[in-house]
Amino acid sequence: MSMQYTYSCMCWRNEVLTCGSNRSVVHGYDMRTNVDKAVFSLGKERANNPIASIKWNPSGRYVATSDPLNGVNIWDVLNLKNPLTKFKKHKSTVKGLAWCPYESGSLVSGGGYFDGKVHVWNCNNGKVIDSVSLNTQITGKQ
Repeated sequence: MSMQYTYSCMCWRNEVLTCGSNRSVVHGYDMRTNVDKAVFSLGKERANNPIASIKWNPSGRYVATSDPLNGVNIWDVLNLKNPLTKFKKHKSTVKGLAWCPYESGSLVSGGGYFDGKVHVWNCNNGKVIDSVSLNTQITGKQ
């Protein structure tokens, strides 16, 4: 793994360890091969803008990432240059992400202390399916 980055979060997808960096870049490392070289990278490097959370959808086609600017990005593995969709409804850092295990286009995101909301997203059309206010920080989901 690259030592030029500090990684703030990690997520497995089969043999690939996906790591979110402190500079807004996500790297994927195939643990079966040379782990010194990333097999893929996504995102544009920005200083002091760490990836807060990463989750792969059940099919492996999409990966969701969140950042401290309250955003959630959905990436298509067939085009890693730009996010497929961007969600900006939270009012603080999104640390909790979870894909629906039976509806691959649905994602849940949970906001931080100043937000306290959970949103269920339809990633196919970019709209919120439902929201609930928990009035507390959401830091993770499974």
